[in-house]
Amino acid sequence: MSEKRWIKLYKGIMESAVWSDALRLKAWIHILLSANYKDKEWFHNGQTVRIKRGQFVTSIRKLADAWGCSKDTTRRILKQFDELDMVRHNSDTGRYTLITVVKYEVFQDSRNIYC
Repeated sequence: MSEKRWIKLYKGIMESAVWSDALRLKAWIHILLSANYKDKEWFHNGQTVRIKRGQFVTSIRKLADAWGCSKDTTRRILKQFDELDMVRHNSDTGRYTLITVVKYEVFQDSRNIYC
């Protein structure tokens, strides 16, 4: 049996730029659900890569498949989220994309019940 995990989703999202666009809302919630809730290690090309809480490793193709859109649209959404200071993404490796949720600790910390 797998552990049950959850995320906090604040009512303020209804006033955000992503609320009015179903694809961007789906993408944002997918990102929040995919982010690691604790630090972990990942092996890539024989090297250990540390993935921090609030980050996850993926690819543009995997995100496009999950969101039901093209890779170009996925890149545009990630760029918009970056400009809105929601995420940072790094695809410099050409093999994987590291997504970091900005302010993950503020919004997902269990101690911040009434943010």
